[in-house]
Amino acid sequence: MELNTNQLTAVHHVSGPCCVIAGAGSGKTAVLVTRIQALLAQGVQPQRILAITFSKKAAMEMQERISAQIGDVKLTVSTFHSLGLRILKSSGYIEGKELIREYQKINFIKETMADTILDEEDAAPKHISSFIGILKGTLKQPGQLPSAKETTPELAELYQVYQKYELYKRQNGYYDFDDMTDMPVYLLRSDPQLLASMKRHWDYILVDEYQDTNPAQDALLRLIAPPGDNLFVVGDDYQSIYGFRGADVQNILNFPKRFPQAEMVYLDMNYRSTPEIIAVSNALIKKNTNQFKKTVRASRNSTGKVPSFTLYEDEHTEANGVARKIKRMHEAGCKYSDIAILYRTNSISRVFEEALLLRDIPFVVQGGSCFWEQQYVADVLDYFRLAVNAQDSKALLRILNRPNRFFGKEFREAVETAIKNGKSTWEALTANPLAKEWRYKKQADILSNQLLWLNRNSHMSLSMLLYYIYDTIGYRDFLRTNAADDLYEERMESVEEMFSLGDQFDSAQDLLDYVDMQTLAYQRNAQCDDAISLSTIHKSKGLEYPHVFIVTCVDGIIPHVDSKNREEERRILYVAMTRAIDSLELSAVTMRKDNIVYVSPFLQDVKDLLKVENASNLPMNNIF
Repeated sequence: MELNTNQLTAVHHVSGPCCVIAGAGSGKTAVLVTRIQALLAQGVQPQRILAITFSKKAAMEMQERISAQIGDVKLTVSTFHSLGLRILKSSGYIEGKELIREYQKINFIKETMADTILDEEDAAPKHISSFIGILKGTLKQPGQLPSAKETTPELAELYQVYQKYELYKRQNGYYDFDDMTDMPVYLLRSDPQLLASMKRHWDYILVDEYQDTNPAQDALLRLIAPPGDNLFVVGDDYQSIYGFRGADVQNILNFPKRFPQAEMVYLDMNYRSTPEIIAVSNALIKKNTNQFKKTVRASRNSTGKVPSFTLYEDEHTEANGVARKIKRMHEAGCKYSDIAILYRTNSISRVFEEALLLRDIPFVVQGGSCFWEQQYVADVLDYFRLAVNAQDSKALLRILNRPNRFFGKEFREAVETAIKNGKSTWEALTANPLAKEWRYKKQADILSNQLLWLNRNSHMSLSMLLYYIYDTIGYRDFLRTNAADDLYEERMESVEEMFSLGDQFDSAQDLLDYVDMQTLAYQRNAQCDDAISLSTIHKSKGLEYPHVFIVTCVDGIIPHVDSKNREEERRILYVAMTRAIDSLELSAVTMRKDNIVYVSPFLQDVKDLLKVENASNLPMNNIF
C-alpha cells in the first residue's frame, strides 16, 4: 500500500509526542506497522520499542502484521493488562499474593451488601463488581467519595462496599484483575526507582485505539513515557464507543493540552467507503460538539448510489423487507458474505434470524450465538423442555445451578450416576445419596417442586410459564446477579423478546418444536462459507462490509433509552455507518412490541442525504 502525505508524516515523525487522529478506513494499522519499520530502519533496537493494544487478539494480529512486513523481531506487543501485570511483578506487589477468583469476589460483595440499601433495592453483586472496576479504572480510591451534592445514599453504600473489598484483599493476601489497571499508576507515582526503571525499558511507545483508554491507562502511559515523551498514539475520537467500560474520550481530546509540543496528524482520507456514504456519516457526526473538528474525505469516486432509509410498519415487516432485499441482491450476483445486518442490541436479532431462515439465507452471528443459543435464552428453553418432558435429563443437568442453587460438583455427579442407573429425573434429584444431606436437601426439594409445577401446568400460556420461570423460580434475579449493568439491560431486552412470543405459540411444545427447527437450520446455514453477518454495532467495530443494513434505528434503541451519553450514542451510529464500503441502508419501524416508536432523532440530521422509502402506513411528512 502506497502511503499518502499525512500517513507518511505520521510514519516519519522524528521524536517527541505524536497524536494520529485516524478516521474510519484511513489505514491506521498500516501506519502503525510502517512506523515501527521506519524506527527499525533508523537503527532503533526492537527491544526498545513497545506497542500497546487492548486485547490479546489485537496484539496477535499486530504481531502477525509486523512479522509479515518486517520479519521476526523482538519488540514487545502488549495489552494494557499484561503491561500492568509486568509492573506489579517488577514492584513485588503481588509476591506472596493470590489472584482472587471471581466467585470469591462476588460472594464477598454479596455478604457485605446484605441488609444495606443496596440489598433492599436488589442491586446485583455483579453490577457492584463492575462498578468497582470502573472506579479503579478512573483512579477513584475508596475514600474519595464525591461531594455531598453528588452523593446519594446508594452511592455512599457502594463506596463502603468498595472500601471493605479492598481491605479484604489486603488482609487476605489477594489481588484482582482490576489491580492491573490502577495499582501500576499508584506504585509508579510512589516509587521513583521503579518509575525510573520502567522509563528505561523503552525508547518508543506506540498505542493503538487510544480513544478507548480509561483515565488509569492514560495516566500509566504518561508515567512510563520515555525521555523526550516519545509517545505515538493512534485513535479516533469519532469512534469512542466504550464509555460503559470506563473509556474516556477526553484522553485523546486532551492529548495536545497535556503535550503542547505534540505533533497532531490527521488521517482524514477514507479508503473504504463511497463519497455518498461518507457524506452521510460526516453530517451525522458533525452534530457532536466535544470532538476534534475534521472532515473525512473519500479517496473513491462517486458511484451515484445514495444511502437509503426505509420506514416499516413493525419489526416483522422490517425483518422480512430486509431479507427480501438481501435475497434479490444475491439473485443479482451479490455474495451473502458481502452483506451485514447491524443492530444496537442483541435482542433485535431474533426477528431477522427468523426472516433469513424462512428464505434459506445463510447467516452467522458475529462474536456470539443465534438468539436461541444465547445462554440466558437457552436456560429458559430448558425449563420449557422439563415442563413438557419431565424425563429430559440433559435439560435437568443444564439448569441445576441456573439460578445458582449451590449444588456442588459431587451433587451433580450423584444426579448423573442416578440417571445412568435408570432413575427418573425426580428420583435422581431427590433420592440420590447426597440429596438427604442438609446442605442440598432444601434446594433439591424446592427445585423438584418447581419442576413438578411446570410439568403439571405445561398446557398454560407461554406468558404464564415465563412469569413462573422468571419470578417464582428466580431467573430474573439470577440475570441481575450475574451480569454487569450493560449486559443486564441487554439480557432483559431478550427477556422481553421472549415474552413477545406469548401470542405466537399455543404451548411450550409448539415453541420448542419451532426453536429446534430454527436452531438446526441455523447450524446448517452457519457452516456455509457464503453467509451474511449479523452483529451488534459494538462487535462490528474494526470490520467492513460491501453492503450494510443498519436496522431498528428508532428513538430508545439508538440513542438507547438507558444511555446518559448522547454524543457517544451518536458515535455508535457513526461507527455502524462507516462499516459500509459500497452501499448503506438504514431502517426504522413505527411499532415495536406493540408500542408506538419514533424514528431516531439522529436520522433527522441526515435525512436530506438519504433516499427515503416509506413501507409503512405513516404519511410521508410524518416520518421525521
